[in-house]
Amino acid sequence: MTEVFLLKNQHGNFLEKSGEWVNPTQSKSLYRTLHKDEAINQKVELAVKNADLRVEITTGQVGPEGKLILQHCDIPLEMPAADIAAAAEEASSLDREMSQSDSEQVAEQEQAEPDLFNQPTTSQDAETASAELHSIDSSTDNIEENNEEQRENSEQSSLFSA
Repeated sequence: MTEVFLLKNQHGNFLEKSGEWVNPTQSKSLYRTLHKDEAINQKVELAVKNADLRVEITTGQVGPEGKLILQHCDIPLEMPAADIAAAAEEASSLDREMSQSDSEQVAEQEQAEPDLFNQPTTSQDAETASAELHSIDSSTDNIEENNEEQRENSEQSSLFSA
């Protein structure tokens, strides 16, 4: 048996000779090389093209008939198509359950926490707010008048001191 080097991404897919990432059960033409430095070069080229890609080099054995035997593979190479479809359906049902539970949590949170910005106001609230704004405006006017008086007084005192 001969040891070969293969490239595997973060999703468990292997690089095919055509440059596509595939499940090892779906392809018989995986990229393989006898030399580790060639695998490293290929890994670097892929990383340059796609910065989000995480590639690792794995090893496999080539049997006497040329059949690839993967080591360290979570997916058996002889997995039937029905099992693959069942695994995909299970994953999608888990995704649906998670998204439903997330939306239920958001709805519960919205019910528990009242939205202060979208509550209706009463006419009394509006009158109170208007009175407070008028009070602030008059206070601002008084401060401005006091500042003007102080400026005038300082100008007059500077004229007399000269």
